[in-house]
Amino acid sequence: MSAAIVSVAVDPTTQRVLLILAAVLVGSSVGLLGALIFALVSSVRGRRPRRAPAMRMPAPAIRPGPIEPIAGATAPPPSPFIGPAIGPVPALFAVDSEVVRERHRDLYDSEYAKQLDHVDALRRLIGTRMAVGGEPPTPPTPPTQQESDE
Repeated sequence: MSAAIVSVAVDPTTQRVLLILAAVLVGSSVGLLGALIFALVSSVRGRRPRRAPAMRMPAPAIRPGPIEPIAGATAPPPSPFIGPAIGPVPALFAVDSEVVRERHRDLYDSEYAKQLDHVDALRRLIGTRMAVGGEPPTPPTPPTQQESDE
């Protein structure tokens, strides 16, 4: 008896589909076999004792009572490092809200003006760099009183 290999003319698309199908079948069977062997080895090797269930601890039987002041407590002796108590807030620390608001407004206005100058300088610098032909663009002039009235 002789074994004969039959060669059949199959178009390339069918051949490719058959090869992919064969690869999927072989890969899945090898993967499945490997997973089964791993499961058997790990289940035999890794038998762990069962853990005891968690339990809530009971509340302590003795509860502390309220704290009572010591009967013979006296004031501490005066110290040279601590001055006498001053009572109500002295007039030196009283805050005049209008003075504070005015100072805050002045600080805010000066910082805002600085930021506007900085943004204006940056705009001019960017405009100069983007000018076509090396000529810086002319900055817009603010309208005068006569132009705004018209």
